Amino acid sequence: MKQALSHCRIASILAVLAFGWSAGPWAPPVQAADREETLPGRPDVTQRTIVVTPDPAKFSGPLRAAVLLYVGGNGSLKETRGNFLMRIRQRLADAGFLVALPDAPSDRVGGSNMNGSFRASQAQARDAQAVVEFLKKQGDGQPLPVFVIGTSRGSTSAANVAARLGPDLITGAGLTSTVTQNSVKGQISVYETPLKDIRVPTLVMWHQDDACKETPPERAAELTKALTAAPKIETKTLSGGLPPRSASCDALAAHGYYGIEGEATAALLAWMDGLLAARQ
Repeated sequence: MKQALSHCRIASILAVLAFGWSAGPWAPPVQAADREETLPGRPDVTQRTIVVTPDPAKFSGPLRAAVLLYVGGNGSLKETRGNFLMRIRQRLADAGFLVALPDAPSDRVGGSNMNGSFRASQAQARDAQAVVEFLKKQGDGQPLPVFVIGTSRGSTSAANVAARLGPDLITGAGLTSTVTQNSVKGQISVYETPLKDIRVPTLVMWHQDDACKETPPERAAELTKALTAAPKIETKTLSGGLPPRSASCDALAAHGYYGIEGEATAALLAWMDGLLAARQ
């Protein structure tokens, strides 16, 4: 990896403490590979991003690709610290991926964060572009392929980024537990993003027992039909897990693949591996 990444501003534990992650069932474990980058986004806006590298004991070769992860909820990493993608970030990294989790941008921190229509906006895609361009530069001589994956409301962001940045910057889009019908005032569903403009291979993944009324599994087929320009669409339905420890739309339930993190990670990796193999 290039030297630029080794000069990240805040190292592992300090970065975790800065986000206020505390002990308890909602907190992911402290990870030495967590680092923080502050990247320029829109004019006068910065994009704070947690960057996760592979554990050298588990993966020591050249980075295979990068993956941009969008958490659900209001998009604040501090407030969604138990999110599914937060919990599996190191698993993805240890498979040879450079992982990035953007926080709410500097002009959205506090209050609404990434709530409302922001997740479907050009402004959000512009902030994402700064992260994507940073990730691409971390390869050894060649630009890294970059995937974007979201979960719950984060899938709205992932769809928006894939649609607006396009195949020149994005290799594939993963939409998990996607909000397809909205019942919360001031919030939006994935259908308010330009789905018809997604021109990259796309994975749609659900848990068959997801009881969240905004992410019903039976709407998955409808979502795939809306991806009219995607060159390849894959679907994956998961099952099983542990009894829920949170509300049905929160992280520690079927909605957040609670208890089957390994299977969910394997599904995401298999999808990305397949697309990377096809590029060779």
